[in-house]
Amino acid sequence: MAFEPFAFVENLFLFTKSDIKTILIPITVFGCLSAPSTGFARLLHTIAWVWLNLLQFCVSNQSLPDSVEEDVRNKPWRPIPAHRVSLLAARKLRWALLPLCLAISLGYHVGYPGLALALGIWVNNELALDSHWITRNLCCALGYAAFNAGATYVACGPRTCHLGSTTVATHVNAALIVLTTIHAQDFEDIAGDRLSKRKTLPIVYPYASRVSMAVALPAWSIAICVIWGATALQAIVLTGLASYLGWRFHFLRSPTADRRSYIIYNLWLCFAQGFPFLVQHHASV
Repeated sequence: MAFEPFAFVENLFLFTKSDIKTILIPITVFGCLSAPSTGFARLLHTIAWVWLNLLQFCVSNQSLPDSVEEDVRNKPWRPIPAHRVSLLAARKLRWALLPLCLAISLGYHVGYPGLALALGIWVNNELALDSHWITRNLCCALGYAAFNAGATYVACGPRTCHLGSTTVATHVNAALIVLTTIHAQDFEDIAGDRLSKRKTLPIVYPYASRVSMAVALPAWSIAICVIWGATALQAIVLTGLASYLGWRFHFLRSPTADRRSYIIYNLWLCFAQGFPFLVQHHASV
């Protein structure tokens, strides 16, 4: 069969399509906000690095037998269940991406974040640490931390990037937020996760997991506003969005509603992670 460049590129996009709004956009925004200074060229470099490592994760995750079975039910348009790419070809691509991502990370002088992502992807997917909610949330938090760190340094460019104590604290804060709230992604996939016998938080604790969203999102928002000295308007916007989102997760429980709630969650996460930088910018104006 002849190689079709357009189909190949389209398949790469389809592997990452679901996570553009959940990983690519929030991580890129956070990285550019964290960098002391950046420009349009560095933005493009940051997008490229984040997307390539995201592709490594997605191909690894979607080429596992259990994931294929789940995607047939939940996301049949993905390359493997749609029969656009064979399982064998996807596995070959998965292992080809590993040295490529590491080499590009070294080229961008972000070898440690790149290595952390490579190891995290392996233990999360191939070693199935994502099958239990404790290790799943922990892997997500560490993955976001590695993505955020790498994106920040790529956005800085080839020069030495000195991050202040506020920026470092913001990175730690972002990882803790993800650790305690990232099960927001699991509500919409309950049916597929049951097929894969995963023990996600919404499956193990269906009621408590929804209560946790109604409590944790506003609590984190209030803490962020207090710690970083937000204005009244900033506090109302962030806390109001979190409260609405917590209400949605608690009372609107259909797969469609959970899918929309997760989209809003990523908007909130984007604000929550970057909030300290927005507050600082407002204070300096």
